[in-house]
Amino acid sequence: NTDQCSITVTVVDNEDPVITCPADPTVNNDPGNCDAAVASPLATFTDNCPGGTISNDYNGGGADASETYPLGTTVVTFTATDATGLNTDQCSITVTVVDNEDPVITCPADPTVNNDPGNCDAAVAIPLATFTDNCPGGTISNDYNGGGADASDTYPLGTTVVTFTATDATGLNTDQCSITV
Repeated sequence: NTDQCSITVTVVDNEDPVITCPADPTVNNDPGNCDAAVASPLATFTDNCPGGTISNDYNGGGADASETYPLGTTVVTFTATDATGLNTDQCSITVTVVDNEDPVITCPADPTVNNDPGNCDAAVAIPLATFTDNCPGGTISNDYNGGGADASDTYPLGTTVVTFTATDATGLNTDQCSITV
């Protein structure tokens, strides 16, 4: 005579994987663009059991967050999930894209005018200085009247050199040109 019974032995994986992020990349903008294509090394992980995946919250590319990034800093978070789908670990990198491209300023032509009748100076209308840059924003200043791109003003008899400076939106990159009034 015999009798049997069965039990179910369940082993639960409660050990989180251990993820390792690549180093924080810092790159210059791509020439002529306000962003940069960044080749990021892969995130990796180890776990006590085989299998599992890595995802990232920037481009959904898994362990590879290589992508075009905007100017400034972008935080990318990687998540390693083990084969059970229950255990995870996270790490983050900061991708920094630096604008190192100077704006290009264009000065108006050098004006030559006669003095105003009865005066030893002249009111001079000067066309605006202009500039282009790889990123939007920025300003132009001049060292004569502080009027930005507009240096129209009253000028004394003789020659006056006016220097225009274009500064991009970062405030770090500049270009200059000068006119002689």
